[in-house]
Amino acid sequence: MRKRLFLCGILATIMTAVMAQQNKYSVTGESFDTVYNGKIYMYDLFTRQPVDSTDMQKGKFVFNGTVETPTAGVILHPKRGALAFFILEPGNIEIKLTSQTSEMKGTPLNDGFYEYTKQLQNMSDDNRKAQTKSLSESIIASHGNDILGVLIMCEAEGLGLDVEEILTLLDKCGNTVKEHPAIVAKKAEWESLRKTSAGKMFTDFTVEYDGKKTSLSDYVGKGKYVLVDFWASWCGPCRREIPNIASLYNKYKDKGLEVLGVATWDKPEDTLKAMKELNVTWPQIINAQRIGSDAYSISGIPQIILFAPDGKIVARDLRGEELKKMIEDVMKK
Repeated sequence: MRKRLFLCGILATIMTAVMAQQNKYSVTGESFDTVYNGKIYMYDLFTRQPVDSTDMQKGKFVFNGTVETPTAGVILHPKRGALAFFILEPGNIEIKLTSQTSEMKGTPLNDGFYEYTKQLQNMSDDNRKAQTKSLSESIIASHGNDILGVLIMCEAEGLGLDVEEILTLLDKCGNTVKEHPAIVAKKAEWESLRKTSAGKMFTDFTVEYDGKKTSLSDYVGKGKYVLVDFWASWCGPCRREIPNIASLYNKYKDKGLEVLGVATWDKPEDTLKAMKELNVTWPQIINAQRIGSDAYSISGIPQIILFAPDGKIVARDLRGEELKKMIEDVMKK
């Protein structure tokens, strides 16, 4: 019996050593920064937990270790921030960094990731959304059940795909993608966003400020087009959109256009001060904090949404020239 236990122990040790060998990774890098000599760090992009650290000398570095399950990695420079994004998986990974791009090669998933990033960079500006959609579908067809598929799905929103396209893409994925914690969280956001996408009826919310309750429904669904601007006094892009909104408001307020501001994630006193500074004359829902942004799944501002006279959402994510053209088009009808 003792001999059998001893043999089992040896076998377990051998198996552990074999598995460790199979899970080994080497990340060899060459950076454009040949001046800095010191520590750089590897983090898991999804958990934001440190994975490894090493010394970079004259632009060269090597990370060695083991990883059981492939994940997304990021290499951080203490002064420059993120140097490279890649997929941490077993094998010999080679990373080459310039001041503008990063090249990751040597393992199957990194080869696929690099090809994806190259195609994104080489896209023409003409019909870019259609090209992006086609590329995403192609990658998901090959990597819909691995960590590269997770990365593609996480990128989809930022690449201009709308929520219906994203959820359709997700349906084509396997459980490795669908059950990844990052995607589970994202899906909840996407489902919420779907409820407030173009063509859907408005979602109401109510905010109390200075003893008075104000609802979105006090303005939306009353027979006029309503442009709703979720903004904040501290938000530079928000402040830069105000003149555009003011121009449209002054031009069309007597022709059936209402404008409403929703002060988001801001102190009421700062909102009121900014309104004076920027000469904001249209109605405001002050001190909305997260009430309005949660109702419309807003993760960044400004978020400018146009509502139709019947209360349906015409478009969201409107900015600059696109905003101007949208208002001009609907006011012609």
